[in-house]
Amino acid sequence: MKAEKAMRPPARFVQRPGIRAVVVLALGILALTEIAAVGGFGHTTGAQAQEQQAVRYGPRQAMSQAPCGPDDAPETDLQGRVPPQDLLTGRAFQPYNCNLELVGNFPSSGYASFDTYEDCAYWGRNVAVGGVQVLDVSDPTSPLPTATLTTPAMLDPWESLRVHAGRGLLVADSQVHGWLDVYDVSEDCRQPQLLSTTFIGLASGHEGWLSPDGMTYYMSTGVSTGDLFGPNTVFPVDISDPTNPQVLAEWAFEHQTHGGWTTEDGTLSLICQQMPPPDDKLLIVDTTEVASREPDPQPKVIATIPMGDNKWCQNAYRVTYDGHPYLIVFGEAPGADSCARAADGWATSAYPRFYDLADERNPVHVSDALLEVQLPEHCEEVQGEGVLVNQFGYGVHYCSPDRIYDPTILACAWFGSGLRVLDIRDPHNPKELGYFNPGMPTGLTGAAPRPVVRADLGQIWFVTSVGGFHAVEFRDGVWPFESSARCPEFPDFWFAHYNPTSRCTTASREGVGRPAPGDADPAGPPSEPPPVATPVEPGEPDSGAGPLPATGGGLGALALLLASVAVMWRQRARSDVR
Repeated sequence: MKAEKAMRPPARFVQRPGIRAVVVLALGILALTEIAAVGGFGHTTGAQAQEQQAVRYGPRQAMSQAPCGPDDAPETDLQGRVPPQDLLTGRAFQPYNCNLELVGNFPSSGYASFDTYEDCAYWGRNVAVGGVQVLDVSDPTSPLPTATLTTPAMLDPWESLRVHAGRGLLVADSQVHGWLDVYDVSEDCRQPQLLSTTFIGLASGHEGWLSPDGMTYYMSTGVSTGDLFGPNTVFPVDISDPTNPQVLAEWAFEHQTHGGWTTEDGTLSLICQQMPPPDDKLLIVDTTEVASREPDPQPKVIATIPMGDNKWCQNAYRVTYDGHPYLIVFGEAPGADSCARAADGWATSAYPRFYDLADERNPVHVSDALLEVQLPEHCEEVQGEGVLVNQFGYGVHYCSPDRIYDPTILACAWFGSGLRVLDIRDPHNPKELGYFNPGMPTGLTGAAPRPVVRADLGQIWFVTSVGGFHAVEFRDGVWPFESSARCPEFPDFWFAHYNPTSRCTTASREGVGRPAPGDADPAGPPSEPPPVATPVEPGEPDSGAGPLPATGGGLGALALLLASVAVMWRQRARSDVR
């Protein structure tokens, strides 16, 4: 079915008046901003160190694991780990799989963005290669490249690339530089047609998300932009006319921001505040003024959720179970640069968290989804392993539920641990259902972009840094669950987007523009949420020293990094986009 038609005049190149000097300056410091983005954000002050020292956890537990199939090639060590001995023996260059089997693969580079429209896939390639790869996946066993997008934002979309299925739009902003590109994918998703490339004044990018009606794109900068761009971090952009995007407002939150999510009526947004602890938080924000197109719309922070032992909150979803609302939140990096906080129960890397959202002013933390490799007692053993950049290691980066209403699984790109799929039918007790770690060198970013669950095909599509596109499916009888309803309980725009051949009557966009289903109490004045960990009297503050030397995987990690670089340069030499 064709997308709802948006305005489709010829493409326009728009540049705001009086900003040529800014363009030149921004391009002139491109290398510096890229380095800053990779190198991390913010520093911990003495007062902050005292506050984060008070966050301690009791005993941590890893998720239970479903039994693997007889023909699987499971992990050889801790859950989620690629041990140094596997690198030395060559085992790490073969897939690790449990209950998931490879359907098809397209070798390429990849970075941090991935989305789909019908049977087409789009992802940002590694920044050393540049551009967005377009792939025809109508035959998942033999995906075919059809185009490369190289307009300014598409050269470096970072984590911002998004598709709106209802309007047939592909949108991305660029890392820090202020470009916004909009394409039409509704006529032929294999050959996106440029509608506009816009330099939006002092706005800047890194992350971004679309409102469910497709009329607003939220640009979000994940770096401290300083004097060049000012203090603003989120920029809602009106794309009702996709040939002429218009900035609605510039928002300055307390700190820089990351990913976000907006409900069907546009009145509530979940916005990650991206910082080291204790300032790493999820913001629950009233965005009614954007939805109603008030002049100079302003956000109202309803509640904040501290992320405890996490650094750089990545994104969140509002979901419901039997009509009751919950939050799924995931971060990006460990809160401590070393094992100094292991005694306080801090995990070795980032992981998903679940919250009861019955009261939007006071979300209640109900569970965590940890792998064994992330347990604090293994910190010294696994330091220096997994993805090397920013100590991402074996942490989670991006997740996707199969649906928003009564979700059954959560597919997560788990950096050095590959694709992990969780059974989340009970948000109080997530379990691991299966995994597929492709076995390619993943020492740079590993599995980072947001996976896509194609329930109508029984598949999951995902991208890795040097392995490219993968389509996998569960072995017979594992998923979908026989005891779960095959269709969402409410009209589900998310499910409709990623399941274009579904016959479910709730695979529809009928709920867009209406209040999100669920029995949450309406938000009132902001109030402090309960802590996510038990506060204790502060001890000696963290010294703030940098990461400890690798203690278990230094040699293997170095070999992995060199192999990754070699693969990417070979791909660049052969111009892997055709």
